[in-house]
Amino acid sequence: MSIVPLSEAKAHLRLEPDFPDAQLAGKLAAAEQRAAHFINRAIFASDTDLQTAIAAVPQQLADAGTAFRAALEAAAALPDQDAALLMKDAAWRAYTAAITAARETASGIVATEDIKAAILLTLGHLFNNVSDVEVGTIVTPMDYGAQYLLMPHRIGWGG
Repeated sequence: MSIVPLSEAKAHLRLEPDFPDAQLAGKLAAAEQRAAHFINRAIFASDTDLQTAIAAVPQQLADAGTAFRAALEAAAALPDQDAALLMKDAAWRAYTAAITAARETASGIVATEDIKAAILLTLGHLFNNVSDVEVGTIVTPMDYGAQYLLMPHRIGWGG
């Protein structure tokens, strides 16, 4: 479920209501994902969504642990030690990714107005800029941009 409805995103970008959703949905998802990565927390549209996700965390961790142990056993059975090491590494990366996702969900947050504003600022940048650089213009970043809005909600220093 999107944090910012497409209709609100279209209004923010001053697009016509009949602008194709498919041309905007990916950029909106990327903006929402970037906000979540920056604050190292999952962002939810409602408290119900947050509580449902948190309730699923213990089972997700148990499943990840089971998969990790099974992958280690499968790797140990391989005769090729290089292949076994690759399998163990892949298993470890999958397990740590599951732990990170669980941590981000357990410390999740319901989207506040400043989080939504940061998402919309990022969306505007993604929508209006089709490349990483712009030649021939002077560009000045906003003093109070998306990171400024997200900083109070950030936990940890990753991302």
